[in-house]
Amino acid sequence: MLSAVTIILFATVIAVSAKERPHTFRDQAASETVNEQIQVCLDFAEEFVAPSEMIVEQKAKVTQAARLSEQIREEAAEDEDDWEEEEEDTEEPEEDWDEEEVEHADSDWDISHQYDEWYSADELRFLGVIYAGDFRWTWYSQNVLPGGGLQIPGRHVDENGFICDENDRICLASSDLEWGTIVTTPFGKEGCIYDCGCASGTLDVYVDF
Repeated sequence: MLSAVTIILFATVIAVSAKERPHTFRDQAASETVNEQIQVCLDFAEEFVAPSEMIVEQKAKVTQAARLSEQIREEAAEDEDDWEEEEEDTEEPEEDWDEEEVEHADSDWDISHQYDEWYSADELRFLGVIYAGDFRWTWYSQNVLPGGGLQIPGRHVDENGFICDENDRICLASSDLEWGTIVTTPFGKEGCIYDCGCASGTLDVYVDF
């Protein structure tokens, strides 16, 4: 497309040529026609120049907006870096948490606790749950879960209704202690682990009621 300057020059040349060579036109009508064409060219040039200037102005605005947007992004990135550095400074090291978890997981249960208060089998049966020492004591019945495969040597029921082994230790279930572990109990005698499957921190007492 011809530029606005080219169009204006072209229109000027036509106008000058028309004035310098009037003998080429047969009559006034032809001269007026040429003048009209020159005016059309000038009008077109004016219409062309205006949008061109508008386009240049719009381009300038777009360029300015792009620069502003880039500046905003750079400032946001700097703020984000500062925030991450501050978060890293205030965040506690993960190693400390890991050490606490390992220490808690490896802690020993107090299996030799000396109980100041004793509970009877009837109290355990009535209460359902007793909190004593490190453990939560509950009960489960061989009438519901016979437990024939528990490998309890000398298995028998004592005078209180506890299922006991050959050493008269109460048979217990635990998910924290190994099979055969001997523990003191709040029932007046020792117990021994022969079963599992209860919640952590719980000792399930095997009974006959």
